[in-house]
Formats: sequence, C-alpha cells, structure tokens
Amino acid sequence: MYTFMIVFLPLATWFTISLFGTNKTQELSVSEQPLKFFFLGLFLACFYAFFEVLFIQSLTYRQTRNSIILNTLLLFCFDYFLPSAILFLLVFFGSKKSYEQRMTNLFSFMAGFYSVYMVYSSLLRYEKTSAFFIFVKPILIFCFIFMFSQGMVAFFNLLKKEKESEKFVSKISLAVLFLVISSIVPPLIQAMYVTGKSLTIRIILTILYVFLFSVFFCIRYKSFSTSSTSFSEDLI
Repeated sequence: MYTFMIVFLPLATWFTISLFGTNKTQELSVSEQPLKFFFLGLFLACFYAFFEVLFIQSLTYRQTRNSIILNTLLLFCFDYFLPSAILFLLVFFGSKKSYEQRMTNLFSFMAGFYSVYMVYSSLLRYEKTSAFFIFVKPILIFCFIFMFSQGMVAFFNLLKKEKESEKFVSKISLAVLFLVISSIVPPLIQAMYVTGKSLTIRIILTILYVFLFSVFFCIRYKSFSTSSTSFSEDLI
C-alpha cells in the first residue's frame, strides 16, 4: 500500500542524477557527490525524526481543521522551511569545497532527507494515510526539492555574478518569486486537503504546479545538455 510513497522519491532522484550526470565534460558530474549527500540526507532525516519525537513533537505541526491559512503556514514552517534551511546551511557551511560544488549537492541532500522525513511525517501525524499522502504528496515533494534547490543555486549565482547588471533587480525579484511559489504551493495544497476544501481547486493547483516543474525541468536540462554548464549553473 505504501510502496509508491516509499520508493518514488529515491527513484526520481536516481533518474534525475543519472540524466544530469550524462554530460561527461562537466567539471563536476552529478554522480558520486550527489550519491554521498543523498545518504547523508537519509541519515540526517533519521536523526531529525528521532530528535523530534523525543524533544519537540509537541511544537511541530498540528492540524487546525478549519483554517487553510494557519495550516499552510504551519506546514510551510515545519515541513518545508525549517528542514530546507537546516539542509542548506549544512551544505553551504559544512564543506570546504568550492561554492559550485557545495551548491550542486543541495538537490541530492534534500532528496535523501525527504525520502525519510516525508514518510515519517505522513504516517505519524495522521490517523489515516489516504491516497493524497501515498501518491500526490511524494510528487509534490519531488517537484519542490528540484525547483527549490535549483532556485537557490540561481539566486546565489545572481548575487555573485550579476550585481553590476542593469537587470539585476528584476532577475533577483524573479528568482525570489520562483522560490516563494515553489515553496508555498505544496503546503497550500496539503492544507486544503486536511481542511476538506474544494477537490477541484486542489486538482487544478496540483496540475499547474507539476506543469511549472515540468517546464523548469526541461529548460534546466536543455541548458545543461546544450551549453555544457554544470548542474549548479545559473538558470535565470
């Protein structure tokens, strides 16, 4: 019953790493380092879940059935922002490798973490695990991981390389807007589900979000395969 929820994210991560690792001319191909960080993410998720159960479970997300806004904010904070911020800080400050190498590994690090944490949070916090958590949430989480990690790469590359550009402000604004959309839509969809709001709106939002991911993924791969840029190069 839970097979899809358990295996989808690792398989999707493996596919992405394989796809973006086929360009052998890259200074850092997406192969050994992402695999290493994926397993580090798995280990960290186990530790984080254990720590949460023992010490901070009472402070983490609790469903507020009648409020979409409050549920969205709580889910965003505890399921998306806090874990992502911790993982980003660990990747950014926990390595002596170059900036590009550190940022490249953010995707696989997040994928490893959420492969465990998503299953843990879905099974522990809800009395009944429905089709939404088994099939929809894993897809939303994968889309979020890819768009957020690559959006962060683009954002920091803009800060590093485009400060003197005439379009610097507009590019930064676009990057920030993209990060906000990629981060807030999944918890919004889940909040609408747990509060029992319109199924039609949830379906439309899910389709639009997956479509945005698909467009971004294709553009990212085209940029990677045709211009010989690394996985962490600026997209915007």
